[in-house]
Amino acid sequence: MPQQITPQKSYTWADGQKWFYQGLELLPVLGALWLMVIAMYGLIAFSIVSINESLFMLLVAVFSPLITAGIYNACHKARQQSEGGPKVVLSDYFAAFKHQTTPLLMLGVCLLLMGFVTEVVTQTIFNALGLVIDEGMEPTLQMKNILIGQFISMVVSIPLLVVAFFSPQLVFFHKQTIKQAIIGSYLGFSQAWRGMLVLSLLIVALVFVTMFLGVLLSSVLGSLAVVLMSGAMIIIFSVNLTGQFFAFDALFPIVETPDKGGHGDDNESDVEGQIHTEI
Repeated sequence: MPQQITPQKSYTWADGQKWFYQGLELLPVLGALWLMVIAMYGLIAFSIVSINESLFMLLVAVFSPLITAGIYNACHKARQQSEGGPKVVLSDYFAAFKHQTTPLLMLGVCLLLMGFVTEVVTQTIFNALGLVIDEGMEPTLQMKNILIGQFISMVVSIPLLVVAFFSPQLVFFHKQTIKQAIIGSYLGFSQAWRGMLVLSLLIVALVFVTMFLGVLLSSVLGSLAVVLMSGAMIIIFSVNLTGQFFAFDALFPIVETPDKGGHGDDNESDVEGQIHTEI
């Protein structure tokens, strides 16, 4: 049985900036294939939402670990490519549909159940405070209750977000059990929250700058400005993902296995001397 993996050290604010720049440098290596895959997932998501929004939320919860693990695997392959390794291919993005598929699906179901619990807790707190959102309410009061509800939802969702942050990657790259991956994700986030916060703030700053420039250019370029802004948002989203990859690799170094795939086979990965483990 795999051993519980814990981070080697705590990470500082400066690490978040480093991960941001590392992610920015990795994006050109991923190239057009990355943008094609992101666009494909976006198109699939839009199609499902147009059919049934509840179905979309269900599928996102269940399949997000598979998608996340595949994206991180592509980032891992791109870093190897930048170091002289083989070029990233399309199958690298879908490696999780071949390796560790069942554990990742089970993790998705587990996260879905946690999401339901989070929603129940949010609604319970909302009702306990006597808050109501009704179309016939005064607009100011309605907006106030909506903002309070969103704040409650955000706070209650933090534990779910923390355990979901690194758990798919721990299952995929280090063959952790669901319990170990959830614990490891929590421990990893607690050690790297400063760096993750800086990375997030840099991404948010880019989003605001892009939106501001989009508003300024819309009067000159019209609909073209919307297209350019949409492309910029995709790039910013991509930098966020690639930056998070380097955060994960700093916390839980990805060790090559005998199949050279970075995702492991049926034998336990040898991580001795590179990460601290405990039974």
